Amino acid sequence: MTANIDALLIGAGGYVGAEIARLLAGHSRLVLEAVHSRSPHPDLGELHPHLAIAYDGLEVAGLDTIDLDRAGSGSGPLAVFCALPHGASAALLADLIARSRREVYVADVGADFRFADPARFAAIYGQPHPAPELLARFHCGLPDLPGPTPERFAAQPGCFTTAVTLGLAPVVAARLDDGRLVASCVTGSSGSGASPSEGTHHPARATSMKGYGHLDHRHEAEMRMLLGRLAGEEPEVLFLPHSGPFVRGIHATLVVRLEEDLELHDVLDLYRDFYAHSPFVGVLDRLPALNEVRGGNEARIGMSLRERDLAVTVVIDNLVKGAAGGALQWMNRMLGLEPTDGLAAPALAWS
Repeated sequence: MTANIDALLIGAGGYVGAEIARLLAGHSRLVLEAVHSRSPHPDLGELHPHLAIAYDGLEVAGLDTIDLDRAGSGSGPLAVFCALPHGASAALLADLIARSRREVYVADVGADFRFADPARFAAIYGQPHPAPELLARFHCGLPDLPGPTPERFAAQPGCFTTAVTLGLAPVVAARLDDGRLVASCVTGSSGSGASPSEGTHHPARATSMKGYGHLDHRHEAEMRMLLGRLAGEEPEVLFLPHSGPFVRGIHATLVVRLEEDLELHDVLDLYRDFYAHSPFVGVLDRLPALNEVRGGNEARIGMSLRERDLAVTVVIDNLVKGAAGGALQWMNRMLGLEPTDGLAAPALAWS
């Protein structure tokens, strides 16, 4: 039997941290041995009761007690998952990596390592980058897109960025778009995080819908960056996010003007060829619904075409495909594990 690999989770108190722990409970090789949070708790199964069946008695320690060299067996490779807010992970990870003697692999779902240029990070997040010396060692991208596998450090893009980039990548890579992309997306309340806020308060959201951050959302820069790698230059992205009356998921409607006259079956074939290597992107002959992906790691894509106007619909689970699942995909790739390990469970459908 192939040996297990120790895993350590930083940021277990939030929704994404809890999702990482849930996915790892079904992994055949990665074993969650140490859990840390800004708010310690004696038992992960009590902190997140739905995880008790898998993690009863596992302590959630503070961030100041993290020791990579003592996690689990204390030897061999260590898979580190970090789910801290932007600005909180960079300096911490830089210090931990510098002090560790182990072969450490990191999948970060925060924003600290998404931009290679510290000036771009500062312009978007309004603060200097906490560890610019570590930026060159991280690769930010989507594991379903063509590109290199990071050696040891991966940064998962934001959930909106995941949906929009997956929906537009094939036409952008084929240079079929006119360089102006419109993305109107609706996200569930879990995208605002676990701390209660006006944006997630149930009476204000349950039967309503509103836009926010139109043409000014920080994920827009991530979309331009990732799509620009495929196109050779960054396209114009007009991003229109909305808060929807549901908890999990992102429903994205993307509109692009094609530069060539194509039939719908031609575009579908283009998408299917582009994602033929990915077990987690499904291209449909119809428009998908959120219930098809909630709780799972699949992105589903459908589209409509009128003359040269292409409308693409993408649905993902924001907590899984847009964060925890993407991070686990990266970790599987970096460690040479099966791509679907821990990620093959079907969606919840009626959640």
